Amino acid sequence: MKLNMKPSISATHLLRVFALFALVVLFLLTLTRAGFSLWQLNHLESVEGFDQLQGFAELFITGWRFDLALIGAILLIPVTLGTFLAMLGPLRVLAKIIILVFLIGGMFVIILSEYVTPYFLYASDSRPDMAAIQGIENPLEVIAGLWSTQMIPAIIGLVLSILLMIAFIARLETSRLLRFRIAPRSGITLMIVGGALCIFAMISNINFIQEPTQILRPLNPSMAEISTDTLVNELSLNTAYEAGWSLVAVLPAE
Repeated sequence: MKLNMKPSISATHLLRVFALFALVVLFLLTLTRAGFSLWQLNHLESVEGFDQLQGFAELFITGWRFDLALIGAILLIPVTLGTFLAMLGPLRVLAKIIILVFLIGGMFVIILSEYVTPYFLYASDSRPDMAAIQGIENPLEVIAGLWSTQMIPAIIGLVLSILLMIAFIARLETSRLLRFRIAPRSGITLMIVGGALCIFAMISNINFIQEPTQILRPLNPSMAEISTDTLVNELSLNTAYEAGWSLVAVLPAE
């Protein structure tokens, strides 16, 4: 009797999942950055250099640089450790858990962080980081006040966020993820190439000639200073990366 099942599958199975996450995040952050820029268009046009297309081009190019750094940081462990475990038959379940936790959890954090960003941009012309969050004395009172004054935008944003999460999870097809182990040859290739690309996306500088000392340092939000205007610099970032960087900065050195 011939069994209609495969002992292993190509790593392109996982590659499609990782690519889906990267493309959705890049599209989402580009869309929110464009929305915030349109919201603050009058302010941006008053800033020197932003009355022309070149200023906006620099804002989005810098933003994509930080978006790729965020994607690389989230995908590094799933691409390396997740793929490695997926090549080991008995540990496929653990690999699936790691991949889903990072991808779904990462998407949730990104959507939530962008959802709350307009309040901070309006209040302080900056995206939320740990200092800004810790500076809120009564979070429940702030949430209640925002909900009462901005109910319609808040509800629309909440509904869109929920729908996006549902669509993303559905597109992952979690029931079919890693039903078979990953073939070692393609899996090792994905680990090495994918891991290298994640690290490459996270480094602060790829100019090996002019700034060789900056090559292996993580991308610092301070590098988003493309203008003397604070709001312009904040728009070129994404909230999840800035908040994550500020969280790491306050952790004990040990």
